[in-house]
Amino acid sequence: MKHLLKVLTVLILISMAGSALAAAKKAKKAPRAAKAKVAVKEMTLTGVVTKTEKKSKAGKVAVSYILTDAAGNKIALPKPRAKGEGAINLADFVDKNVTVVAKGTETKRGDKTNIRLSQVISIEAAGAEADVEVPMADEGGGDADF
Repeated sequence: MKHLLKVLTVLILISMAGSALAAAKKAKKAPRAAKAKVAVKEMTLTGVVTKTEKKSKAGKVAVSYILTDAAGNKIALPKPRAKGEGAINLADFVDKNVTVVAKGTETKRGDKTNIRLSQVISIEAAGAEADVEVPMADEGGGDADF
């Protein structure tokens, strides 16, 4: 009986030491600085819509749409939320110059601006004369006639 009491006492002491050690580790971690919340705002963007397809390992094809602005910045367009009549079909605007009204966030790091859209509100083609090609990297290195 005394032996059992000693074993129980040792086990209790070990568990208390373990919990004290865990509490000390938790106290050592410095609290992370809270990230500043970026406000979602409505914004109007112009550029050319392109379609990309990526095949997963399972064989499924994921389609995404990108808006490339005049400066060459690429902004992912989220899938439209509305279904049925009045829904936005991004495929109708592929390779066309468009004006997009969307909700999203804009963050700046140094001289780089990152735009992340959360909802497309409306999208309009900028007119028949505005159909343009997506800006590509200069391949020939020569002068281009504009």
